[in-house]
Amino acid sequence: MKKILIYGDSNTWGDNFILGKRIPDEKQWANILQRDLKDSFKIIQEGLPGRLAGNDEIEKNYKNGKDTFISTFRTQAPVDIIIISLGTNDLQIKYNKDYNKIISDLIWYKDIVLDMYNDLDDRKKYFLNNTMPKFIYILPINFDYKENAKVIFNKESETKRKLILKEFKKYIDDNTSVISIDNLPLFDDGIHLNFDGHKILALRVKETLIMQNQKNELLEFKKRINLQVFGLENIPKTNPSIYIANHNCLMDIFYLAAAIPKPTVSLISPRLIYAPKFPRKQIVNDLLYSMPLEAHGGIKYANICLEQATSILCKNIDISIFPEGAYLEPSNFIYKGRTGAARILFDAKSNGISPNLVPVAIEVKNNNLNLDNYFVCDDIVKIFILPKIDYFSSFSKYLNSFSFEDKNKAFHQIVDKGMKNIAIALNKEYVDEYIELYPKNNVMFSDGTTIDYDIAQNSHYTSIYTNQLELRKNNIVSKLIYN
Repeated sequence: MKKILIYGDSNTWGDNFILGKRIPDEKQWANILQRDLKDSFKIIQEGLPGRLAGNDEIEKNYKNGKDTFISTFRTQAPVDIIIISLGTNDLQIKYNKDYNKIISDLIWYKDIVLDMYNDLDDRKKYFLNNTMPKFIYILPINFDYKENAKVIFNKESETKRKLILKEFKKYIDDNTSVISIDNLPLFDDGIHLNFDGHKILALRVKETLIMQNQKNELLEFKKRINLQVFGLENIPKTNPSIYIANHNCLMDIFYLAAAIPKPTVSLISPRLIYAPKFPRKQIVNDLLYSMPLEAHGGIKYANICLEQATSILCKNIDISIFPEGAYLEPSNFIYKGRTGAARILFDAKSNGISPNLVPVAIEVKNNNLNLDNYFVCDDIVKIFILPKIDYFSSFSKYLNSFSFEDKNKAFHQIVDKGMKNIAIALNKEYVDEYIELYPKNNVMFSDGTTIDYDIAQNSHYTSIYTNQLELRKNNIVSKLIYN
């Protein structure tokens, strides 16, 4: 069981000015979170009305967050995760604090824990397995500065809050997650979360914990494999990217995700995501943000999957895809890629987004390579991130083409270029032929059931499938776009 210390203000405590008392325990977001997480986590709720991130309160100095944090941490240690939910009270008119000072005060909590961690005696006593706890910052939430809370907050308070949400992103790292959220429902006092607000915040914290766990799992996975990554300087710094890669074996889906520093949504077979094959399904969902790409349901299902992928890309989230669509016994060939990546790319471009197309060459060396293995093995893996593809002329041809055949040529032009660059990087021969896909003649849905191909063409099933993908996409986007 992991321990979470939540160090916060009145919204962590469960305050309500209108009632003049604390809301019921079962309505508080920390306790809702505890119920949802069940026995996998123990929540330690340390909320105090009026608590500041800094030490700016003179008359009621018990509200100064820094003064009591160290003793609180040492009392509850060791903990796995620390959630800091402060900063709102620092925005009050009476304190007149600069937003940069509030950010500095918030960062202090992580820095002071790091100072204790660097003391070897403290590390042994207060840190679990000599490990620094993960941090989650819940940044100042919305308040009603126009009406109900205008005596306490003003427009300048809101401007500072927005700047904190914007500037704090630079502090996100492998050990730190951030929750920045607007429009949470409040009681009529204009400051404190109402019952629905507590539910929403509990859900967002739960999603962040899941995401943090996925990130940790991927980092641990990366430590356990012999992975060398080259060409990190080729990762574009602006606009979302589509990574296209060759396919050696099943483990490629994990190798590629581990190589890209930024979280990436993997477009893979639904039979890896949904099929009730334990533990493969669990491993895929623990390590990856994945969306299904159904290759066996005909054009209807392919388009549903590609449209959802385009929507993700348009949210400035990177995606990855394996255009070869399958893998074979080890060979010295790179095969022609299918056009899904180009269709996503051009659809996004048509919607005003200018994504990058980045080829990635994956080299796997293992004398006893097991193509369908999904556990860490003895593979020696080298990943080469190649320069992005210039697709301007192909996109122009696509826009100016009216026949399906001509548009398809424009799609193939850029995918072929990417796959040829991968072949050159790996010193392999490029084969202008598809790897043959053995038809499944069915479509797999999110509960693991399969529907026969002909029956699945019915609008009833395509509607169900669309709704399932929309739900999965929204869940992934909510995790990645806010953290």
